[in-house]
Amino acid sequence: MICTIRHILFLSLVALLTAAQAQDTPPADEPPPDFAEFNRRVVLPLEVGMGFSSQQSKALSSVQTCPQITLINHRLRLGASVGGAYSAGVPDLKTDQWQVYAGPRVSVKLTTLSLALNGLPDGIRWGNVQVFVEHLWGQTNTKLIGGGAALEVLKRYSVFVKLHRDYEHQSTWAQFALAYNFIGQRKEKSFGDN
Repeated sequence: MICTIRHILFLSLVALLTAAQAQDTPPADEPPPDFAEFNRRVVLPLEVGMGFSSQQSKALSSVQTCPQITLINHRLRLGASVGGAYSAGVPDLKTDQWQVYAGPRVSVKLTTLSLALNGLPDGIRWGNVQVFVEHLWGQTNTKLIGGGAALEVLKRYSVFVKLHRDYEHQSTWAQFALAYNFIGQRKEKSFGDN
């Protein structure tokens, strides 16, 4: 009788430990969290930038939005840039100028940044590095061609370094920009969410 009680207690303890472990570990077929990929979705970042224009050593401030959609999963995005820039020149010369511009943008992901953790073979993807090119047309016959590099973090925040050449007015624009993506990643529905 004592042996049977011990067996029952032992089996109950094993069952409780197995159930607790099953609740803590995700199913084996579930992929690790994906915070950084160019997966099929629309993004809508709002960029705020500061820099300079080579024309009369002007300071340059810009605000633009770049709605994009992923064409090739985990690799390529296509979209449009729409924004405005303010270039402040020498106060005595009154060379301040507003520009409004728009044009296409193509972004290519170069690499994924991930954090290696025990138990997750791919780790947690937390960011990516991408390059982009764009051609912008603006007021006063402004024609900008250029691009840059970006670091996207957690599919929400981005840091950009941009360089454009205005081939109509023979000036160069260089900028550092920060962006926030207003369209977040939606969780895929599963049968348990109904």
